[in-house]
Amino acid sequence: MGFREIVGDIKVGHVRIVEEISNDYIRVRGGTFPIIARYPYFAIEKVKDEYRPFKDAEEFKPYRDEWFIFKESGYKVKFGAYGKDGVYHSNGMTNDEETTYEQLFERFTFEWGKPAGIKL
Repeated sequence: MGFREIVGDIKVGHVRIVEEISNDYIRVRGGTFPIIARYPYFAIEKVKDEYRPFKDAEEFKPYRDEWFIFKESGYKVKFGAYGKDGVYHSNGMTNDEETTYEQLFERFTFEWGKPAGIKL
């Protein structure tokens, strides 16, 4: 099964990236060249990665050696410890400051730019 459009057949399961939508056509790319297609709107699905905060130390454990970027300042940090409720980093004094997993998710990204949490 598929949908016949201007330049050929698009089969179910083919992935294309929408570049432009007008009343008359949808311009997509995803093959070797951009095409203008008359896709039915039911064939378009928005794909977006979704993330959530780590729920506990067990979920955070695989990422314990990663670098994180503070969104507000761009400051790069590697957390010294982690526990059931969050991660800890030195504040330059005798105490460590706790950052909950919810705060980590809201305020930090991984060094490679993805949200500091679990992909759904």
